[in-house]
Amino acid sequence: MGKIKVFTKTVHFNYKYALQLAGNNTDERFSFPNFVRTLAHEIAQALNDMDSITLHLQYVRKYKESFLRKQLKTVLSIPAHKIKKSRAALYTFLVNKNAGDGNDGH
Repeated sequence: MGKIKVFTKTVHFNYKYALQLAGNNTDERFSFPNFVRTLAHEIAQALNDMDSITLHLQYVRKYKESFLRKQLKTVLSIPAHKIKKSRAALYTFLVNKNAGDGNDGH
């Protein structure tokens, strides 16, 4: 990601995605399938879990972005020495545990 903050990238991308949904002409890079791939890759990379990219793609298609980011933020805030298996395993556990409650869908 270089020196670009994720927050800045997310805000810009969500703006472009909103334009795409509204039917305004925008770059194809901001279509829903590309958005899904981008977010899934971002999460997998943050968790050092590229081997499970298929799972992250499924999560991004199924759950709201805000829900997934909240779970990721929680996992990344825990010190490594307090995590029993891996950050990726904890993330998967939290997503499955907290699924539902209005987190499904887009």
